[in-house]
Order: sequence, then C-alpha cells, then structure tokens
Amino acid sequence: MAMQNDNQQLSRSLSRVSLGDRAEFEKLYRATSPRLLSILLRMIPDRNLSEDLLQEVYIKVWHRAGSYRADHSQAMTWLGSIARYTAIDYLRKGQRQVETVTNEAVAEPLSEVGAELDSDQLQLSRCLNRLNIEQREAIVAAYLGGYTHQELSVKTNNPLGTIKSWIRRGLSSLKECLSQ
Repeated sequence: MAMQNDNQQLSRSLSRVSLGDRAEFEKLYRATSPRLLSILLRMIPDRNLSEDLLQEVYIKVWHRAGSYRADHSQAMTWLGSIARYTAIDYLRKGQRQVETVTNEAVAEPLSEVGAELDSDQLQLSRCLNRLNIEQREAIVAAYLGGYTHQELSVKTNNPLGTIKSWIRRGLSSLKECLSQ
C-alpha cells in the first residue's frame, strides 16, 4: 500500500512539475535521484559523467512532465526510462563505445523498483524482456519515454517503417504474452 502511495505521490509531483512548480520539482528530485543515478551508473560506470547525465535527465523531466500518463506506467518506471534513454543517447553519440543493452540491463532497473511493482507490472516486465532488443527499446521509448516514431527513427538512425514495424510486432508479441 505504501508503494502505491509513493507512486501516487510521484504522479502528483509530475503533475505539479508540469505546471512549473519548482518546489515540487525539488521534492521529486530528492525522492528519485538516487534511483535514477543508479540506473545511469549501471550503464555508464563513470560517476562524474553519470551525475552530468542525471542533470540532463531532470531537464527532460522538467520539460516533459506534462507528457507523463499515469494510466500508461508507474511514475518511477517512466522516470527510469528517461534515464536509460539519456544514457543510450550519450553512448550512441560516439562519446563512448556503444554498449548493447542486454535483457539483464533492462531488467535491473525494473528489479530495482520490483518491490513497488504489482503482479501486472511484473508480468509486463517479463513479457518485455522476451522481446528482441529493438522491439523492447522502441516500445519503451515510445510509450514510456514519450518519443514519437519519427523521433525514434532519427534517434536510432533506422527508417521510420522499421521503427513502426518493431513497435507493431513488439506490441503483438506483448499482447500474446500478456494473454497467457
């Protein structure tokens, strides 16, 4: 019950942040920054760099808080996806050797907040981990990160049709997995 309350509090904070409430943004930062830094450190094990990227994450949160939809994901899951994609963006820019995000890398942040996840979310996490990496990344970025298909196409240097295909096939596989 406390975990549900935490998520509700984070959702309310994001709603207030979307209205420009700086005090709420500070509360959100204090409540979530250790977890988001942990996600970044797993992907980029340089603490200084991860702390810099954490600032980018919160800049994105400040600008995108209005796109958060509580009916699509838990607030912490949404924030975690922003952190993961910020790290992926950094890695793809060639500043570091691109690391392949493995199933384990995707599962770790989810397991970090696993105590907060209810059984439906755990099922979704298991099903997401069954998808191939392209499908999973595209779905997470589109539905949790708020990216459009066109933005994902540019971001990943893949044709728009490929992005749409990954998402369509991934959603079909998710639907099948979740119905089991």
